[in-house]
Amino acid sequence: MREVPDDRQLRAPDPQVHESTRHPRIDAAKEDAATVEPGATEQPGLREWLRGLEGAGLRAAAFDTRADARAALTGSAARGIRRRLRHRGCDVIDSQSFLVADAEGPLEAGELDRAREWAVRLAAALAASVS
Repeated sequence: MREVPDDRQLRAPDPQVHESTRHPRIDAAKEDAATVEPGATEQPGLREWLRGLEGAGLRAAAFDTRADARAALTGSAARGIRRRLRHRGCDVIDSQSFLVADAEGPLEAGELDRAREWAVRLAAALAASVS
């Protein structure tokens, strides 16, 4: 498998803590996250991280986990992430939802294999674009 050139490396959120006083939904989500995973609120949330992203020229993919029901009923965070990435200038090559048994997991049967297959397709698409 090819290595991705340095200028195309995965970008991760800055570890700096961000306070959200203007976004009550974000504050509520952080409170919920702290009950599921202690320390989760010490990092910026995805929306906050995306606001600071300079994505021009970056290729990206988005995914989420959701309950096993139609996206119209459960929603799809991947769609919103994809939209925000595009708004920040990223070239979004794909998005996907993976199904979980409940809010805290685990993944439904077969979903881990499906996620691995998706990752292989993403890697192949990136490698082809760099050739």
